[in-house]
Amino acid sequence: MRRLAVCLLLVVIGLPLLLVCMVFLAVEERPALHRTAELRPQQIERAKRILERNDPRKLKSGEIRTISISQEDLDLAVNYLANRYAGGSARVELTPGVAHVTASVRLPGNDTGAFLNIDAILLETSTLPRLDKVWIGRVRVPEWLATRLVASAIPKLTKLEDHSWALHAIQRVALRQEAVSVTYEWQNQFQGLLQAAAVPQQDLERLRAYQERLAEVTRDGKGALSLAGLTQPLLSLAAERSGTNEAAAENRSAILVLTCYVIGARLAELVPESRGWPQPTARAVTLDGRSDLAKHFVVSAALAAHAGEPLADAIGVYKEVEDSRNRSGFSFRDIAADRAGSRFGELAAGSEASARRLQAVASEGPQESKFMPYTADLPESMPEAEFARRFGGVGGREYERMMREIDRRVAASLSNPD
Repeated sequence: MRRLAVCLLLVVIGLPLLLVCMVFLAVEERPALHRTAELRPQQIERAKRILERNDPRKLKSGEIRTISISQEDLDLAVNYLANRYAGGSARVELTPGVAHVTASVRLPGNDTGAFLNIDAILLETSTLPRLDKVWIGRVRVPEWLATRLVASAIPKLTKLEDHSWALHAIQRVALRQEAVSVTYEWQNQFQGLLQAAAVPQQDLERLRAYQERLAEVTRDGKGALSLAGLTQPLLSLAAERSGTNEAAAENRSAILVLTCYVIGARLAELVPESRGWPQPTARAVTLDGRSDLAKHFVVSAALAAHAGEPLADAIGVYKEVEDSRNRSGFSFRDIAADRAGSRFGELAAGSEASARRLQAVASEGPQESKFMPYTADLPESMPEAEFARRFGGVGGREYERMMREIDRRVAASLSNPD
């Protein structure tokens, strides 16, 4: 009997001590990896081509497709996601049949120390890769436990409550020396499932509120509207609706509704449920007297609010490079609108503090100078050859000088709400 009591006592005391020791060994004071994610126009161009080849609107049910992603692009994407959503860094290295993933993630609720340094090996199989070895700090995690942790994390990262259909669609992931190939079978019902995951019920309610306000604001009068004049009532409503911890989410919904309106897209194209909601009256929207600048601003704001400022900035530069080749020419004035918009979007949703401060600034009055700098003196309409001659192309010395000047103006027009 005494032996049994001693065993029970050891279990009661020993297990908590063992867990404390494991946590102590898993959590580290410094990140093992520290990398920034720098997006370049050529990488945006490659991503665009992949999306164009796999546009779900053009796929037939039962069609089998293979997406090939280079190690460089995969590594960048994973590191960007770690930067953006986990406050950390990540790296992916591929060899035939093997993916080596390392990551350093800051634990929430602390400003110094407390990092999880993760080191994992994935091996290719006939279907999905399997975890082979996983280390968190100095603790070796059993493969079965690591697999369960990944499975539980997928819904949080992808917003897919039921992701089994997505995993079922993927037939094989092949790991090569310099690329990963994903073979999948498309089914028509996937598009609806993706839309439902992208816009959960609480966001539907938010979007409807801003759509109704926008319909009210645009109903009376004729002619063009100023972007500032539309931003004020929508963000004022966002301030009214923001609860204890919802300012960023309210701002994101307001910006999405505003963006669809400014660029002339129906919200129903993204949210089919909105077809029966009140519809705003179609009117031109201008920024600094120009409708194209308003479009640049809101698209960048939406991208930054939902996916991050660096991505929005990179897409803005990519578009200008495309314009210099094919259409209106490279415009630093457009870049300024892009940069101002991405800054606006980042502040609108970057943190609860910045979200609330931006609501307060926007509610003070429809003044463009609060979020859009002076741009009339910036060069624009430059064909590719002229842009290369005058500024050395993207990354040239004069180009970088001009970008620093634009960033200075943007920072001065909209100071950090934090």
